[in-house]
Amino acid sequence: MNLNEILEHFGKKIVKTSLANLTQKGKIDTGALYSSVEYSVDEPDPGEPELSFKMKDYGKFVDKGVSGLAVKRKTPYSYGSLSGNGDFLTSLKAWCLRHGMEEGFAYYIRKRIFLEGIKPTYWFTKAYNKEIKDIDKAIDEWMEELDFVEDDE
Repeated sequence: MNLNEILEHFGKKIVKTSLANLTQKGKIDTGALYSSVEYSVDEPDPGEPELSFKMKDYGKFVDKGVSGLAVKRKTPYSYGSLSGNGDFLTSLKAWCLRHGMEEGFAYYIRKRIFLEGIKPTYWFTKAYNKEIKDIDKAIDEWMEELDFVEDDE
């Protein structure tokens, strides 16, 4: 197994585990976030592969949460004003309609989110942290096979 194969293997595992977490947490509505989660192994410099992940922008807010104006959470994200952007309100209106509520209820939900924030789910963070321990071990074993690591003897 080479380094690219190791990174490919763990990229698949992290995506699979994170999607299972997302499902288990009940955070699938339209499936847009679920369908957007992917990994890639690229080599920005020859011989130095990197594992990276992509998802819809709002995935980081679902994962790490958001502090509201009244409720502070341990997260790097927070709301700065009650205005928000139009896309957010439009998304909330569509969510309300999908869940059998009137569109106007979106204004109330938006205000509650701005005040109370969004509770973190760690659906991606937990998957990443779980698998990253094993990737370090796999890379160490690969390096030993190639005699990159000297024995302590």
